[in-house]
Amino acid sequence: MECTTLKVGVDVVEYFSEPYHDIRYALMAVVPDRRMQYEQKLKMLRTNRATILEALRQVCFLTICFILFFLGFICVVFKESSVAQS
Repeated sequence: MECTTLKVGVDVVEYFSEPYHDIRYALMAVVPDRRMQYEQKLKMLRTNRATILEALRQVCFLTICFILFFLGFICVVFKESSVAQS
């Protein structure tokens, strides 16, 4: 009696599992993979971040150069005015 019960149980599992796999694989072909979408978006965000950081580095570099140039100009002006006063 156990063998027939086991056979019926195996038949039921096979009956319900095969269509499930068919539907699952069919859905995988139709429904886009969210993981791929998230990976593409993450790649785009990393690229944007790198671009923004590079732009900030350039702005900071130019700002520092301008400040140093301006301070150098002020030092030259003060030296000339102190020499003229002497």
